Amino acid sequence: MKSVYLLRSLTLVVLCTFSLQVNAQAEVANPTSPFWKTIGNTGTNSGTNFIGTVNNVSLRFRTNNNERMVIDSTGFVGIGKASPTQRLDVVGNFRLSGAFMPNNNPGVLNQLLMSGGPNNPSAWSPFTFGNPTATTQVAKYYSVLSWNGNWGNGNLRFFVINDPDCTTSSSIHVSFTGDAGGLLDGIEINNVQTGNGYFIVAAYNRTGSGLTGGIAISFIAFY
Repeated sequence: MKSVYLLRSLTLVVLCTFSLQVNAQAEVANPTSPFWKTIGNTGTNSGTNFIGTVNNVSLRFRTNNNERMVIDSTGFVGIGKASPTQRLDVVGNFRLSGAFMPNNNPGVLNQLLMSGGPNNPSAWSPFTFGNPTATTQVAKYYSVLSWNGNWGNGNLRFFVINDPDCTTSSSIHVSFTGDAGGLLDGIEINNVQTGNGYFIVAAYNRTGSGLTGGIAISFIAFY
């Protein structure tokens, strides 16, 4: 009886010393399904190999786990914008070091780029700016020449228009807006004098009668 008990004890001890061993197998790329390496690929075919999707989903790019750019399923590209609404939709500043070339045309020196309207390309103007350094700003404004009392026929009046951008070297052209039943034909602008922060319009009443109220004008200023 003792011998049998000893044999059973030894058998149990031996069984407890076994351990489980698993040999891991290194991942091997499937030669029929190439993958993109982070150190670059060789043997690619630009006609068949690509980075992207084959179903109706967007391709998104991240850095520091933040999305920076997306190419959506319609082909719109967003930089800083998750849902672009144009072919290229950029949120933030856009820097261009070379020429801007609508329709592959860089234009010529001092030419103005004009909008072609919705869904049409922009185009360069048929004119250029001569001596552009002489003028730092060009603008169009609207104002009113107003006066108190009666402006008698044949009399000259001076109207002061406040303009903070105006200087003594500015050039300003004044014209009337509207028709006023032909009344404006009888008002003659005699002179425009520029000053620092204002300009003065001198005008004659040649209508044949006295005037009250005010007259709307527009003016183009070259500062």
